[in-house]
Amino acid sequence: MQAFNIALRNIFRNRRRTSMAMASIIVGVVALALISGFVATIRYSLQTSIVRAEGHVQIMAEHYLDLGSSNPGSFYVEDWEAIAGILQGDPELAPNIRVIAPLLTISGVVGNAENGASRSFRGAGYVPELYDEMQAWNDFNLSVTPADLPLDPGDPNLVLVGVGLAEQLQICAHVTAPDCTDYELSDTPTGEVDDDILSLGTLVADELADNRAGYEGLAMIDLMASSADGAPNARSVWVKDAAQQARRDADNAFVAMDLRTAQNLVYEEENKVSQIMVQFHSSAYAEAGLARITEVLADYPVRLDVMPLSAFNDTFTKVVAMFGIIQVFIGIVVGLIILFMIANTMAIVVMERVNEIGTIRSLGQTRLGVLRLFLFEGVLLGALAATLGLFASWGVIAIINNAGLTFVTPSSTQPLPLRILFLEAPGMIAGIWLMITVVATLSSLLPARRAARFRIVDALRFA
Repeated sequence: MQAFNIALRNIFRNRRRTSMAMASIIVGVVALALISGFVATIRYSLQTSIVRAEGHVQIMAEHYLDLGSSNPGSFYVEDWEAIAGILQGDPELAPNIRVIAPLLTISGVVGNAENGASRSFRGAGYVPELYDEMQAWNDFNLSVTPADLPLDPGDPNLVLVGVGLAEQLQICAHVTAPDCTDYELSDTPTGEVDDDILSLGTLVADELADNRAGYEGLAMIDLMASSADGAPNARSVWVKDAAQQARRDADNAFVAMDLRTAQNLVYEEENKVSQIMVQFHSSAYAEAGLARITEVLADYPVRLDVMPLSAFNDTFTKVVAMFGIIQVFIGIVVGLIILFMIANTMAIVVMERVNEIGTIRSLGQTRLGVLRLFLFEGVLLGALAATLGLFASWGVIAIINNAGLTFVTPSSTQPLPLRILFLEAPGMIAGIWLMITVVATLSSLLPARRAARFRIVDALRFA
């Protein structure tokens, strides 16, 4: 306690210099807290969006990620409900599993016969009730708006398309998306119309009129995909609405449909899916849950791959890694600034107190005692500044969190309230304080060592 009091008095001998040094450290701590809190916000917001849409763990046929999309007839999971029953019957998994839902991804060609437009599409078949239940997950208590999938569980003929796809099929007049526009592609053709083409157009119009019962105001599109045996399969469906997707290429090809519709297009039956999504109550159990699911399904008659989030969605891993590198880089810059600031301050302090060093050495203080004294002063300077910096960070972050700012994650199209995590991440707070204290210790080591090496005679006659 005596050493603490002496060190505290010594660092405030020159209050102006100490205040300048501490102010620099505080600014560095605030910068570090801001970037660390924002990285945590990005990580948890992105993870929330992905876990809601795809789960923590996915179960699929062996090698599906490498070969499944090109050969759905050989890579599928049959009777997903039986596998779900096995997992929910496990005494360890049962209390930790929140939702188990199937997913069937398909691709093919989508067309609108009325407008003569067509293009390739990539679709996903869901069980709407289970998808909506997955969207309610919010383990990190963030203000992330759940994605809306307005499919009707009682009508598998209704689909949801991307806004870009709606524009390319020229069906924006039939959807509610505000950013969807039917562009005028060309002038009205002039000249005589071929009778056969006119008859075909009349047949299409008549067919639309016959099939529109119960779907008034909706656009009909045709989905064509390759079935499991390689033969083309087609089905007409009705577009209930359009929703913007996060990436432009996905938005231009996205079709969400009822699982039964997707199964009818690919397998012509209702017991095969491409993936089974498993969502846990907490992300903290994800790693243990992955290991347990792998163990439980090890003896399953069909070989299955059990994939973590980082494997089936590498966007999360890449984004988190990128922001992690930015955080490390800023941490290094802040650490170097603090390192030189404390080292410079302590070097000046040592030079001002050479006579004092000689005096205490002549009174019996050892070199180690002198080293410990100045080292303690540097550490105390860094620790105090780090503590004040964390309080300042809390104030700055509180102002930012209540400023009404928003941002958009790479996997979302909805602006999210900017809420930088701070008190919610005590590990981050402790890490910042510990980092600053360690840097202060290292930066004080050289000046303290120099002070301890002064000879008594030289120190006493130093002017």
